[in-house]
Amino acid sequence: MTCFSWPIYLDVSYPYTMPNLPQPNQGRTHPLAVSHGSIVYVTEQELHRAKLAFNNIFFLGIACAALVGLVLVYWKPSSQHRACP
Repeated sequence: MTCFSWPIYLDVSYPYTMPNLPQPNQGRTHPLAVSHGSIVYVTEQELHRAKLAFNNIFFLGIACAALVGLVLVYWKPSSQHRACP
């Protein structure tokens, strides 16, 4: 669940919490496109965190969801493990 909620949280919260103009005195000089193309300026650490969330974590979540789906569709419990009457 975190794999999906973290990128969504960043995409929704960054336009409201990060400046839309560079602020060199705070170190927010790196542009980041969020929420349908809005540009905000973040620090280098915030930029790395956002790239990790948007690029790696989100796709890891998709892969995990697909794996769980495949297991649920194709895995059938064996009848050998049932208790004998």
